[in-house]
Amino acid sequence: MPQKRNTKLVDYRKWGKIYIIVCRKTKQIYVGSTGREWLEERMRLHRTDVNCKTKTGFCSSKEIINGGDYWFITIELYPCNSKRELELRETEHYLKYKRIYGDLCVNAQTPRHTKESFTEYNNARSKIYKKAHPEVGKLTSARYYEKNKDELKMKNDARKDKVCICEYCHQQKSYASYARHRSLCFAKTCDSMNHINIF
Repeated sequence: MPQKRNTKLVDYRKWGKIYIIVCRKTKQIYVGSTGREWLEERMRLHRTDVNCKTKTGFCSSKEIINGGDYWFITIELYPCNSKRELELRETEHYLKYKRIYGDLCVNAQTPRHTKESFTEYNNARSKIYKKAHPEVGKLTSARYYEKNKDELKMKNDARKDKVCICEYCHQQKSYASYARHRSLCFAKTCDSMNHINIF
C-alpha cells in the first residue's frame, strides 16, 4: 500500500524552498516560498487562496492563477531554521526579479525585509513613482515653499549674519562661504600630509 502524503506538515529544515509562478500569456511572475515537501500542495493552497482576502486585499498570485495558463517551478532548495529565514531569502529573489522585470513581478508586498532590502525596495519604488509622476516633486517643493515662505526667509536672513570659524586655518568666514572654504582647507591639509590618493 503506497504511503500517504502528509500535506499539512511544514518543515523548513528539510523542505524549505523558493518557487516562482509564471503566466505564459502576460509573463507576470509571482515569487513565493514554502516549507512543504511537495510544491504541488502549496499550489493547491494558492488556488484556494485566490478567493480569500489578505490584509492588502486579494492574494497577489490571483492575477496569474485566475488566467489559467501558468507554470510553476522551484528555483532554489533552501533548508533553514525558520520561516523568517526562508522569507528573508525569498525577499532576495523577489528584489532580483523586481529589478529585472519591474511591474511584471506581481507580489503585493515584500515577504520580509532586512534593513538593506527595505532601503533598496523603498528607493526602487520611489524612483518608479517619480518617473511616472514627475510633476509631483515640483508641486511638493512649491507647496512647501509657499506654506513656509516666512519661516524660510527668516532662516535665510539669520544665516547671512552667521559667522563660522574654520577648524583648519581658524579664519572667520560667513555662513555662505564657509562650506567651500572648509573643503579647500581640508584638501590642502590632506595634501600636505600626503593623505590624498589619486586612482
